[in-house]
Amino acid sequence: MKVSEKEFREFFEHLPVIFYVTSPDRIGSILYVSPQVKEILGWTREEFEADPGLWLKMLHQEDRERVLNWVDLCREPLRPFICEYRMSTKDGATVWFRDEARIVRRSGTWVLQGLMLNITERKTMEDALRDGEERFRAIFETAQDCIFIKDVSLHYTHVNPSMEKLFASPASALVGKTDADLFGEEISLTIREQDREVLNGNCVVAEHSKPVRGSLHTFHVIKSPLRDRQWRIAGLCGIARDITERRLSEEALRESEQQLRLLSSRLLNIQEEERKRIAAEIHDSIGSSLTAIKFRLEHTVRQMEEGTETPESMRTIIALLQHTIGETRRLMSDLRPPILDDLGIISTIQWFCRQFQSYFSGIEIERNVRIEEQAVAAGLKIVIFRIMQEAFHNIAKHSGATYAKLSLEGVDSGIALSVEDNGQGFDLEEVLSKNTCRESFGLDTMRERTELSGGSFLIESAAGAGTRIRATWPRTEA
Repeated sequence: MKVSEKEFREFFEHLPVIFYVTSPDRIGSILYVSPQVKEILGWTREEFEADPGLWLKMLHQEDRERVLNWVDLCREPLRPFICEYRMSTKDGATVWFRDEARIVRRSGTWVLQGLMLNITERKTMEDALRDGEERFRAIFETAQDCIFIKDVSLHYTHVNPSMEKLFASPASALVGKTDADLFGEEISLTIREQDREVLNGNCVVAEHSKPVRGSLHTFHVIKSPLRDRQWRIAGLCGIARDITERRLSEEALRESEQQLRLLSSRLLNIQEEERKRIAAEIHDSIGSSLTAIKFRLEHTVRQMEEGTETPESMRTIIALLQHTIGETRRLMSDLRPPILDDLGIISTIQWFCRQFQSYFSGIEIERNVRIEEQAVAAGLKIVIFRIMQEAFHNIAKHSGATYAKLSLEGVDSGIALSVEDNGQGFDLEEVLSKNTCRESFGLDTMRERTELSGGSFLIESAAGAGTRIRATWPRTEA
């Protein structure tokens, strides 16, 4: 029996545990402690046996009261003592133990015998796991992206608050659902194919457009497999970022770039058309007048050589020169009236209306100018003039009107220009749908001039009811 006990003691004392026997009082006398105490805590058996209170001093301050309460509870015979606590080693390190003990009767005496298992490594791993779980939960709960987990049957098992917000439903209403339940069978087919690829061990990055609460949303989705402790795939985890606004912005940017290209092309065409018009005006008016002057001068030179020249010949030439000067001034005014730079937009409007009525006496013009010159920014004056010029060109050429009203006034929102007539009008929807009509009426040009200068443009018309155009700009300092 002694040999068996010796062999058992040798085996037991080589295990990574501390075996102890103490008296059952709160600070009991150490009757036995296994040699492993030296290796684990740095104290020798003799030091423990010599100082019964040593183990109490080694208890971590935060655990001391809890451990002593457990000791008090397990004084009843056969009631187990199971507790996890920290102790300090001789060199000041901290070691976690799982202590399992009970009071038993040995040789007629009650003693407390127990086993202290070093669980420091396990506790370190648990702390690291807990920290990781807390970090994951913090990300899961606060992320602006939708985060979800599905099981192998592709049912949602977890969804984060962002996904609840997206669907305006609590997690309890989403967990257990499939993509077919949330998005419909047709859209879920593609999602299921990708999910199966993830369940085969692959990561998937994709974009989906899905209907959510009646509107189409586009998501950038990343999915990866989830594995259990045996490294078997137990489901998948996904992050879905709603990129609907980004896609709309990209689409708007593409449309804007396309409009800009069209505008640039249209401006070049307008520039070429303007050059063509000016060239034709110079050829038909100034060119013909200069040709006539040349012929008259040649004829006068011959008369002078023959001695038959009369003052009437020179008068004819002077008249032609005066006509040419008038045509030159008219062309200059069409390009940019000097009065606009010299006297401003209000005087230019008055001059323009007089000029217009001198050419089109059958159209009465009512002017309503209620704004101070300094209230109109310098760069805006030429824009107002060009829009007014184009609008009155349309009235003279297309409307058949006998009356037109021109208004330039300050309003709450800024500056407003309006031109209206009592002409035949037109079907606005039909005209706007035909590029040729829009271009011949100059509607695009007027709109573009207004919007490029920071304003907004409105046109109202109906067959038989006349036409009204209105351009407004926010007020700025002149």
